[in-house]
Amino acid sequence: MATPAIVLAVGLMLTFCFILFRVWEVSRGVRIYNDHRLLLDNWAERVYEIMVLCGVPLAWRKYGVAVAHEISHEAVRLLVVIIRAVEKPLVRLSYRLRVSAPKTGAQPVSEFLRTIAPDKQSATSQKTPSTI
Repeated sequence: MATPAIVLAVGLMLTFCFILFRVWEVSRGVRIYNDHRLLLDNWAERVYEIMVLCGVPLAWRKYGVAVAHEISHEAVRLLVVIIRAVEKPLVRLSYRLRVSAPKTGAQPVSEFLRTIAPDKQSATSQKTPSTI
């Protein structure tokens, strides 16, 4: 249920970042990677003209979209597998570090607790390995 909201939030955030980036470029009068971006813009226009205006059959376009979808889906699956492979050892390491950390900074038992259960203090000091 949260997935569409996450996708929407990420999309809006990326759109907002792009707008801020373009405003920054316009205010400075500089276009970052101008040559490469012009090449990509020209290439995208040419592909659009070929695909839509030059008579590429609709079935081929649908097939191209399906192939692109499968490629992107497999790429995301691969990234998830990689993230899980990295995550498991890190979780184990975090757990080991947390468990093996020294228990310093423990607060002393308050007077109130000593008056409520005075026998606990004497019982813990008299424990032997056989009673543990």
